[in-house]
Amino acid sequence: MLMAKLRLVPRNAKGNRHVHFDEYRSNDEANVMVYKQRRKVKHADYVVGMFYVAPSDLLPELFYIGKAKAKPHKKVPYGQGNYIRAVERCAAKQQKSKAERNRVIVPHDGDPAMKLYTRNGLLVATGYLRVEFGGRGPYLEFTESEMQKDNLHLVPAVLKKGVGYSREVRHHYFHEYRTNDPANVLVYLQRKTVKYANYKLGFWYVSPSDLFGEDGKCTIMSA
Repeated sequence: MLMAKLRLVPRNAKGNRHVHFDEYRSNDEANVMVYKQRRKVKHADYVVGMFYVAPSDLLPELFYIGKAKAKPHKKVPYGQGNYIRAVERCAAKQQKSKAERNRVIVPHDGDPAMKLYTRNGLLVATGYLRVEFGGRGPYLEFTESEMQKDNLHLVPAVLKKGVGYSREVRHHYFHEYRTNDPANVLVYLQRKTVKYANYKLGFWYVSPSDLFGEDGKCTIMSA
């Protein structure tokens, strides 16, 4: 493994980590999950100390030098067919990621002075750190000091009631905020890491489709 191109995912806020493996991620927008096996498991013959990656997240060299081989058909052995299908899925992922990056019209590496508003003109933030291109689309990343918190409100927990009990239910991975205007823009304050994107604990995230510059233009072009 090229360890310089990977990062170890830190333990969560409680100091816990995965029991059976160490979780690494690739240092790019694909954010590919890489497992380093720590213990044996019953469901597969994973070897302790070895690294494992899903084939759907890997792009073999053949795709960099030209088109993928012919699509698998009935006579193609299962292993080869599975390999080619994995290549095609990777290509589709890459093309989607590239298209999303091209649609975002603000600097991808952030702008400390840019003022961002809702479609109704309410100030959401002054400055942002970067654009995160994760598995669920692009999001602008903010520090707490960049957010205009007076223009936001925390969405309260839902009270779940049952026979003889009641408890508050919140989102597992983030705190949900909304803007104080009719746009009702969703703002995330990240609580825990996720597998599909490099969201950081304690940072704020907003979809670029909900943010507008001082010129009134949306920060992302329509698909």
